[in-house]
Amino acid sequence: MSALAEPPLSPPSASPSQPAPAPSLADQRKVVVRLSDGETILVGMAPSRERATALARAWIDRLSLPEGEWPQIGERFVRPEAIVSVDVLRWS
Repeated sequence: MSALAEPPLSPPSASPSQPAPAPSLADQRKVVVRLSDGETILVGMAPSRERATALARAWIDRLSLPEGEWPQIGERFVRPEAIVSVDVLRWS
């Protein structure tokens, strides 16, 4: 009978890779479009401020339409003059 050979072990790596820390709840952000009447429309969420800022900039570009056109936000068309800001807020 022959002995079963075990597969060779991989050599230990010089520096064990640490998994990236999960974003904390305090880092999570939401991006909203704020209207002149105070209403906010949620347009996205992100796990960090940096990613939320990138999302907000994308929405700013998306909302920059030729004069006379109304941007679509979700299922709504919004009068351009009603848009006050695009905000990055802590998720609370």
